Order: sequence, then structure tokens, then C-alpha cells
Amino acid sequence: MLLVKKTVLENKELRLMIDSPIVKADKKEKVLKAIFTGKISDMSMKFFDILIRKRRESLIDDVAIEFDKQYMIYKGIITAEVTSVEPLTSEQREKVQKIIQGIDDKKVELTERLDPSILGGIIIRIGDKQIDHSVAGKLKAFKAEFSKNHYVADSKKSA
Repeated sequence: MLLVKKTVLENKELRLMIDSPIVKADKKEKVLKAIFTGKISDMSMKFFDILIRKRRESLIDDVAIEFDKQYMIYKGIITAEVTSVEPLTSEQREKVQKIIQGIDDKKVELTERLDPSILGGIIIRIGDKQIDHSVAGKLKAFKAEFSKNHYVADSKKSA
């Protein structure tokens, strides 16, 4: 399913062909079989046949994405996205994994993303939680704190 997800999401022409109401179902089936036969299980191919017969082939990538999510839940694996300026060293990657395992006590699968706009440090995203230890994040927090002048009376409050 990871191969299906990656192939469909990265190939614009395939995505357009699958979504097209003009392309006949048997043509879509032939194309998908040509691409995936021998690379995915027979059960998955039969499932795609059902989706095509029921005119739900546009859901193939959504099915693959959801299958991956459910598999990760079943296996007790969480995905964490780490954003940094430079690629993590193996030592840094190991430290981050240990920190995350300490929080959630599950197996951790890291995905790394590079973003020079954070200036330094890292941002870790696990689901809807975010740990921001970036230089840009700290500067933003300082700016917000310094914009509040505790020593000058606010004319709106005193009026």
C-alpha cells in the first residue's frame, strides 16, 4: 500500500487518469495492472478491481493512505515529523527517538523535513502536538513578550 500511495501521489498523469470520467474503467484497470502486478499482493489487486467496478477508483490513494494509518496504529508505531535546518546526524536522530518514546512509549518512525527559515534548533510534530525548539520560534516568543510593556500604563485600560 505504501507503493500505491507513493506512486499515485507522485505521478500527476496517473492521478488525472484515475480521476477522469472520460477514461473507461477497463482502461484504468489495465493501466493499474500494468503498473502494480507483481509489486503488490493479489488481494490488493482484487480490491482495486472492486473499486474500479464500483466506480470508486478515485479513492485508491485515500484507501492506501488510510490503510497505512491503520497499520501503524495496529503495530503501535507513531510517526513524528522533525523539522531542522540541516539533516540530523544518526546520534541526533537516536536522541529524538528516545525522547519521543519517553513521551508516548511506542515505536517511533521519524520523517525529516529541512526548513532553513527556522534558523536553528528543531521542531517535532507528533500528530496534533508540536514541540518547537527552533531559533525562529524562540525569537517569535521573545518578540511577543517584549511587545507587552509592563512598565507603561495602557491608556485603554486606565480610561
